[in-house]
This record gives sequence, C-alpha cells and structure tokens, in this order.
Amino acid sequence: MGVVSAWFDPEDPRQWAGASYGLITELRRLGVYAGHRSSTPWPKLSGLVYRWAKATGRENGWTRRADMRVVTRLSDLALRAGTRADAEGWVHLPNVNGPVTRGRYTTFHDMSPAQLLKGGLELAASFGYPYATKRQLEWVVRRQVALYKGAYAVCVSSRWAADSLVRDHGIAARKIRVVGNGRNADTPPPIDRDWSTPRFLFIGRHWKRKNGDAVVRALTRVRKEHPEARLDIVGGHPPIDVEGVTGHGHVAVSEPAGRATIEGLFAAATCFVVPSLIEPFGLVYVEAAAAGVASIATNIGGTETSVGVGGIILDPGDDEAIYRAMLEMCDPDRARSLGEIARARASLFTWPQFGQRILRSLDLAPIPGVELANFM
Repeated sequence: MGVVSAWFDPEDPRQWAGASYGLITELRRLGVYAGHRSSTPWPKLSGLVYRWAKATGRENGWTRRADMRVVTRLSDLALRAGTRADAEGWVHLPNVNGPVTRGRYTTFHDMSPAQLLKGGLELAASFGYPYATKRQLEWVVRRQVALYKGAYAVCVSSRWAADSLVRDHGIAARKIRVVGNGRNADTPPPIDRDWSTPRFLFIGRHWKRKNGDAVVRALTRVRKEHPEARLDIVGGHPPIDVEGVTGHGHVAVSEPAGRATIEGLFAAATCFVVPSLIEPFGLVYVEAAAAGVASIATNIGGTETSVGVGGIILDPGDDEAIYRAMLEMCDPDRARSLGEIARARASLFTWPQFGQRILRSLDLAPIPGVELANFM
C-alpha cells in the first residue's frame, strides 16, 4: 500500500499529530509499504505563484487562491496519469483534495467536510485552513466529497464523522470505516498515584477552541469546596494569575525535557479536563487514558469514540456542567474507577492498530500469519 500526501512530509513524526508516521511505520513493519507519493503541485510553478502572491500582499492562504487551484487540478491530473502500478492500493491523507493515483484507494480524515464548514472560519484555521475564506472552504468541501465518492473505502477516526458523511454528503455507509487513531504518549500509570488530592490537567495549543477559560472558571468554584484542588495548564494559554492554577506554557514534547514534563504531569494528574468547543477526536484524551487518567470532554466531536465510557462527556457551553463534572472527579474513588476504565480502553488506540485498520479497509490480499485489527 502506498501513501499520498500534500504539502508535508508524512514520515516526519512532528507532522499531522504523528498519524502519518505511525501509519507508515506499521506498513513497513508488516512489509507492505509501497512508498510515498507527493501530490504537492509542481514545486517550481507553485514557488512562482507564491512569490507573486507574496510580492502583491496576497500570500495568506495562497494555496487555495483561484490561480493556485488551477495549478493543483492540472498537477493532480498529471500525477494520476503518471502513476505506475507499483501499489495494490493507496491511502490519501488530509490535504490531498483530489485522486492522484489510479486504481483502488482509501482516504482518512477526522471530520466530514460539512463539520468543517459548520465550525466556521475561525475554527477552520486551527484545523489546517488558516486565512481561508468561506468560498475557499466550499471549494475544499467539493473536492473532498468528490474524493470520497471515488474511493474504494472512506476511513474516519470516529462514528461522529462517519454519521455526517452519510447524512450530509450521501456517502454510502457500506464503504465507511471507523479506524480510530493512535497515540504519541504512552505514560505508564504510577503505582502510588495520590488520588486523595484532586489534580486536574489541561493540555491544549488552541486556548479558545479548547475552552480553557471555562476550565479555569470551574476550578475557581471547585476550590471553594476543595481548596486543595490544583490545575496544571500546558499549551497556548494567556497569563494566568489564579490561585491553584499553574501555567507551563508551550512544552516541546519532541524534546526529552519536554516529554519528561508531560509524563510527570500525566503521572500526577487525577483527571484530564479539556471540554473543547469542538474536538474531532482528541489524541490527548487517549494519551491521558493510557496514563490511567479519565477525561472530562466535549460532546461536540468524536469523543464517543475516543473517550467513551472512560470519562465524562458534556456540553462545552455549559459552565455548570463543567463545574459539576470537576466536582464529581474530586471524589478519589470516582476518579480512580473511571481512570481504570479509561486505561482499559486505551488499548484500542495504538498506531499499529490504526495502520492495520486502514490497510484492512482496502480488502487487499491477506498477509500470511497476520490478523489485522478490526474496525471500531
């Protein structure tokens, strides 16, 4: 199986939350990786368009400009015509908005085009479409839907996305496959975790979308009944001067020191709380689960798949619900029992299983001695 991507190196573990790297690593381990095909439009011509856009002050969102869309379509047609029969099937990763290979292919996204549009321009910016206009997003939607309709299978990370593809875009349910996701952190739960002191953990790069202000407000109320409760915050948070809250700023998890910091916070936490305004899947929920920590999560997105019964799922716009959930998780027995459930569910979310499910979606010849992971 080959992999198709655009505008990024899929073998860089820092890209696309590590998913493409995890997929390719598993395909290599199974001995079925047929290589990577880039659908980034002709680099030299793209470079000329970019230099023109920058010189004229039009560089923001330049890859979706009308002239660049023409370049992209022509490039896709040329790539498809030149595809050799060196793979039995292909997986088209996000940012690939048109089929660039011949023969059988599958796709993977963590949200449907309709869900992307519904989130609005501000939220779309945090999902890989900065500076996009409504018209540009509508173009992306049309291209993605066409890609899905021509695919042998359509892989998504959650049931939330799968249902939308059927309901909003008329994609045949028979070819949609829920494959989940993997995780980049695998912190073993400490044997001596102190459940008696509530210690909440928030990790999020996009403060507003992750609903950070609501979590701080809830913690302030919780401390009136549990003054020992603490909240650690990692990511793109503003300056915070609130009793019981410790801000750690951005932590470079790709570096040893940063990874050690995150592992220490997971080991100390008794509850992970990120009630995002929208969360297509939330890898960090399953990373918390692997550390034996239950999550308080949003009900807008794919959390029924990623969190499920291993946490509390609620309306992110309901401050009272967030406060009551955090209050509930101050109970050591409740936090411990939900943490055990979350830990058990974490076994569903590894990059090997993710890669095997995507491979399974193409119904290729079986690999001798290998039983691929089932869909979710």
